[in-house]
Amino acid sequence: MIMHKREMGRSSNDWVLYAYIIQAAGGETSLEEIKAKLAGWKRRNANSRRISQIMARNKSKGFAKVGETRTRVGGYDIFTSIWSFNGELPNLNRRTKQSWDEKLSPKGDKPKI
Repeated sequence: MIMHKREMGRSSNDWVLYAYIIQAAGGETSLEEIKAKLAGWKRRNANSRRISQIMARNKSKGFAKVGETRTRVGGYDIFTSIWSFNGELPNLNRRTKQSWDEKLSPKGDKPKI
């Protein structure tokens, strides 16, 4: 049986991207921040429910929900989950890492290679 290396652009590896985003944010971040980072990416689903489900399914890899923040907007309370990642990322292809760093860096900042 031949085993193929998984492509990092596949949705089955979205957990790696979410973990990378959390690590880039210092080890923990809100679900809203993850959504904001993904919003500008083509072919990436920035749906809160899907992101939460993927991280919850991958708790054994290092994800943990560490809390919630509450914001009052227009008379309504909005709760946002805070997630951390304390696992190990698989080895990332240099070009994948470079592409992710460019997309995650604020506009105008030069990416770290």
